[in-house]
Parts: sequence; C-alpha cells; structure tokens
Amino acid sequence: MRQKTITLITSNILIGTITKAQTFTTGFEFGAGKSYIVEDFDANDQMNFKPSISSTISLKYQPKDSYFGLRANFMYVHTKFEGTWNESLIYGDVTTTTTSLLLEHLNTTKKWNFGYNFGLGYTLEDYYSNGGRWQQEEQRRFMSITLSGIANVSIGDRSALQCSPIILWTDPINSFSPDYWENGAEDVSFLFQVGYSYRLSNH
Repeated sequence: MRQKTITLITSNILIGTITKAQTFTTGFEFGAGKSYIVEDFDANDQMNFKPSISSTISLKYQPKDSYFGLRANFMYVHTKFEGTWNESLIYGDVTTTTTSLLLEHLNTTKKWNFGYNFGLGYTLEDYYSNGGRWQQEEQRRFMSITLSGIANVSIGDRSALQCSPIILWTDPINSFSPDYWENGAEDVSFLFQVGYSYRLSNH
C-alpha cells in the first residue's frame, strides 16, 4: 500500500514538473500575397495570377529553456488566374493546403517580440482551368518549404497579435527540372498574414 502511494505521489510530481516545463500555443492568421511569382514573371502577360488569399492555424510546443519550439502548421492558399494557352482564353484557380512541421524561435518576454520559423511540409494542390471547349481538373501532391519571419506584440498574459511575412516554396525538387514544369505547382509564393495567438499554458 505504501509503495503504491509513493508511486502515485511520484507520478503526480513528474507530471506536474513536465507540464510546467513546457508551453503550448495555438494561433490563427489570415492575409494575402502573390503566388507563383516565377511563373507569373516568365509568362510575359500570357498568364496572370491574381493576388492570393490565405489563412493558417497552428499549434506550437515549446520545451522550457529550449531555443526552438516545434510548430505544427496548416496553411490554406487560394489563387485565381487568367490568360491564354495555345491561342485560347483560359481562366481557373489553384488551391493549396500545406501541412508543415516548423522549427520556431520567438521570445515572448517583452511587449514587442521578434522571431522566425522554417521547415518542411506536404502540400496538396487542387488545380482547375477552363478553356471554353475543354476543362482540366487535377490534384497534385508534393513537398514544400516554408520560411517566415514573426513580429509579435503581447496584449495580455497569454494573448498576442502578430504579423508574418512568409515564403512558401512548393515542389522544390521539380523546380529544377523543366520537363516536369506545370501551370501552378513548382514555384515560390510570398504571403503576408496577421493574426492572434494564445498560450494554453504559462511558462
């Protein structure tokens, strides 16, 4: 009986220590930007990608005294386009959902805080185009790379507003293989988002 009691007390102490030694933060952001920058530049007015809208939800795990935290990120980006293809007018849209694991460094001890994150992700792209007499629908899957800066202002003990300039590089492997280039897909996008974060547990 005494051994069970000691075990129970020890378990409670360990659980309490582990809980206090880590922080979980959740957040959401939304914004706009420019997707498929390289393709839009190379198209010479034959293809015009409209400004993108985007949104992100995230959950960050931060061990105590660790320089980096681990952030799970889910990003949605929607982009419309129009142009000409084989002398035909076309229009359509591209929607990507990217799930990423990012290493993030962000101090939260001051009123204003700055940081960054980077990491790899898995992107699912839904591509649709309409050329009048024909339509194309395609779903693509590929790796992606995310790099982002963070500016954060505390508005309470656990709450903060933040803004993030984001570079999203989709399908980086095929970016260097012209034989695999497609409309949409492999390219670089620049997004700017603003949002809110909430720390679920105190330091």
